[in-house]
Amino acid sequence: MHKCTMAEASSHIQEYLDYQAGRGLSAWSVHTSAAALSKTFQTDMRSYTIPQRNLCDITRSRGIRAHDELNNRSVGDVLEANRTLTLRRNELKNLRVSNFSDAGSSITMSTVGKGGKHNTTVYTHPAELATIRELITNKAPTDYVFDRQAFKNDADYHQARAEGFQLRYQRICEDMRRRPEARAEYQQMIRDAFAAQGRTLREDLDRPYVCRGSHREALERQGIAVSYDRTAVMAVSLSCHFRSDTMVQHYLAK
Repeated sequence: MHKCTMAEASSHIQEYLDYQAGRGLSAWSVHTSAAALSKTFQTDMRSYTIPQRNLCDITRSRGIRAHDELNNRSVGDVLEANRTLTLRRNELKNLRVSNFSDAGSSITMSTVGKGGKHNTTVYTHPAELATIRELITNKAPTDYVFDRQAFKNDADYHQARAEGFQLRYQRICEDMRRRPEARAEYQQMIRDAFAAQGRTLREDLDRPYVCRGSHREALERQGIAVSYDRTAVMAVSLSCHFRSDTMVQHYLAK
């Protein structure tokens, strides 16, 4: 078997990306491969021809999949818990009791997320507090919150995470409708969070977030909302992304 040199292998990158696309891999998967190969071989990713990524083409976490019913039976309790916690699979798997701090009227969860980013989520809704306390009661600080065997499957934890964000968004919108002063409170909370992170808030919190392009067209065909309250979106996003576009496109507008 002939072993390619790095220089020889580099000349086959486009061929490999075409092979992936021909196998039916999504544009997102091919894009990930192109990015990894470009970094490894120190080439310009823009020099390769790869399929265009469109949000409306994402299929995972949309619709029912073959194993969903089985996973709902076997790890339904973890999926349900994640509708409160809103974590990624690996974050759930490594979650320990010591990640939580209970202050009575609120519970703070501190985790290390994607890319080593330190995330903080503050839970205040009575239903959230009850769920978390049930999860961590009678466990030692170093104990894992969930049995690690619960993650040896293809359960759609991302969908549960999205449903949790959607519920949190709805609760904030309802709070702002019920209490006129709540909008100013959430906006100040957002500004404080950005300042604490050393970030600059560039979004106009009084301007709705409106989906555009092919994503908007796909949402309209499905009868899904295309306009979102930016203050509520940003308040939800403080636990992970600090961006309204990511929160809407990948979690709320589904």
